[in-house]
Amino acid sequence: GRQWSSVMLKVVPWVVLDFLEQDIPFLYSDTDIYFTQNPIQYFNHVVAESGWKNTIYSQVDGRVLQEDPTQCDQVYTFSKNKGGGKLCAGFVFFNAKNKEAKNLVYKWQQIIWTGGSKFYKNQPSFNEWVLQMQSWKKKEFRVDILECWRFPNGNRWNERYWGSFWRKWQKVCPLIVHNNWLKSAVQKKDKFIEWGMWKLKEGASKKPWK
Repeated sequence: GRQWSSVMLKVVPWVVLDFLEQDIPFLYSDTDIYFTQNPIQYFNHVVAESGWKNTIYSQVDGRVLQEDPTQCDQVYTFSKNKGGGKLCAGFVFFNAKNKEAKNLVYKWQQIIWTGGSKFYKNQPSFNEWVLQMQSWKKKEFRVDILECWRFPNGNRWNERYWGSFWRKWQKVCPLIVHNNWLKSAVQKKDKFIEWGMWKLKEGASKKPWK
């Protein structure tokens, strides 16, 4: 199963590029995400408000800021000592009206197959090309970081101490909850059930953000 999953992740850029080449904006989402609302309405509003200028809108796959656990940086970093973190390739909105979105995904597509073991998975290869394109300082290439309170990752939502502190201070329901930072499908399912986010018969009914 893990080998098949790795192969599937490697074809993500092909799927995204197929839509962008047709000038269709594309929201890529992992399957371990619970949607409390339809995020497309959010992106329609935010992207239109920015004049369709940003290239991508990405979740941050980072740790909780210890100086202010209820918030997250509006930047990202590879340092484990800061609150940003790498961009999450598992939840990204690609703006088809920005030409650099196609360039990014094309380069992502190349490096994921030719970059060797370091870039075998989609997230390291995705972040590598985001950094490369930022280094070229093209004004058309713009990265927008999604707010952590609307789009929390698994570390913010589930980390043993900070997760409960973070959830306590959230006054509104997030748009999504990304159940990453857990490895196995069994762990993810158990957490979804615990949080009341598993909508099959064994699912609970409580809503942990209230």
